[in-house]
Amino acid sequence: MDSRDYIWALAIHNASDVPADFGAPPAISDLVAGVFLPQSEPDWLRRRAYPARVLLLTHEALWVIAHPRAKEQDLVIPLRDLEGLECGRILLIGWIGLRWGGLQRDLGYNRRGSQIAERFLTRLKASWLSEIHPAAELPARRDYGTALTDKFAYALETELIDNQERPLIRFFHPSIRRVRRYWFGKETRSAGDLILLTERRVLWITERRGVTRAAYGTISYSAPFAAVADVSYRRAEREPELSIYLRSGESWRVPLDEGDETDAQLFADVIKEALGRRPINDF
Repeated sequence: MDSRDYIWALAIHNASDVPADFGAPPAISDLVAGVFLPQSEPDWLRRRAYPARVLLLTHEALWVIAHPRAKEQDLVIPLRDLEGLECGRILLIGWIGLRWGGLQRDLGYNRRGSQIAERFLTRLKASWLSEIHPAAELPARRDYGTALTDKFAYALETELIDNQERPLIRFFHPSIRRVRRYWFGKETRSAGDLILLTERRVLWITERRGVTRAAYGTISYSAPFAAVADVSYRRAEREPELSIYLRSGESWRVPLDEGDETDAQLFADVIKEALGRRPINDF
């Protein structure tokens, strides 16, 4: 059967699980996990946004193999070179963003098989971060900002690596409803953001998708704690902003509200203190 007709993600445990029309899989002796991601549905011109793909994870690398008809070159990304991981989860729209060596690749998939995809992502994060030096010791756990909403509590539970990872310190500000009172009242909602530090990574979970708010999903961004260059709280164009700067040159910029100022500054100060105690050969 042509695997391009599949509409569900499939777990890959060994070479025999790779769909036959992908041809002979690479000779991998230390497969940790794998997943088949189906191609996108066609648009009204019968075009597809992305092909069917197989992702294979070893202890040292991630293989990304597109269906042969897509004529894409296979990718092999050493885990030690992976600088950032993005996970988009908006209704049935899912994607995996990979950042390494100044390059990036976004792998789209349909979230019908989200549980299978999430299990693979958990294994990927565990392998990727397993050799990363743990974060410097922080003070007793402290939560800055407001209590998590149900949506973000669920998103965090989905994102964490089972029982291997625990949050050390976090900052959260929720979506805020605003009504503009002109001739006609117009309701808007700001995007919520959660930034936290675990033993091995900094994690940002947000409702921001470009300039819009994803009311029915979230996007997460992960980077090893060793990859963080600096963190700051400041006013940008008269608006408060919390920024995480990575050694790759990328930055995460989180616009905030006036009421977040004290907690955001305290959160940034604690992270900066941890950065100062990090071993100099950490990265």
